[in-house]
Amino acid sequence: MSRSSRAFTLVELLTVIAVIGVLVAILIPVVVRVRDNARATTCLSNLRQQAVACLLFAADNRETLPPSVPVAEDWPGFGDYPRWQQLVERYAERRSSTVEGSGRTIWRCPADLRPAAVTSYGINQELRWPLDATHGRYGARLSTIRNPSRTVLIADSGNGVWERYFMTYWNGIRTEVAFRHGGGDGARTTAFASADEVLASAGFGQAAFVDGGVGRLRPAQTLDPSLWRIR
Repeated sequence: MSRSSRAFTLVELLTVIAVIGVLVAILIPVVVRVRDNARATTCLSNLRQQAVACLLFAADNRETLPPSVPVAEDWPGFGDYPRWQQLVERYAERRSSTVEGSGRTIWRCPADLRPAAVTSYGINQELRWPLDATHGRYGARLSTIRNPSRTVLIADSGNGVWERYFMTYWNGIRTEVAFRHGGGDGARTTAFASADEVLASAGFGQAAFVDGGVGRLRPAQTLDPSLWRIR
């Protein structure tokens, strides 16, 4: 038998295994990064479609946004506890069969790995009513929002504290903003967290703004009240 057809020596075999191990160590982070970027891109697309749906709702309803907590008496036909998603869903480009559905719809972020989550997003509760009202059929009027390009409309939302209403900001408390992108797992949210706890969070969330734009929401940004309030 010629030397060219001999079996691998132990040293050669270990060398091949080592090279494969190095390649895997290089490729896995790249694959994870590509996957995470794809999820974040899909999430931004979801948020953009939700924002457009809200703005189309406003165009049909006196230039007012949907209420974050609709009242059944004001919106008959949507059940005992209507949700803002139900009010705007017909304006969405890609509709889900139901807001409660768990499929890959615009209401679910692909980075949200909670199997029982109803939705991955929450609406800014500060926009719940017009400034001159304490309750009502509609949310805030677009004309009263001083800085629509910097005011959060919808954001990545989290752990079910406000499961029924899906708020992201309420009464001065940063509620339910989830950091599930860029290294965050979404397990920690801003719900009733201290400023230090928020700043220690990994990753970032994403948001749609009142003007229809979308972008990242870093933990430190969520501490800025002007990002949430109408004025």
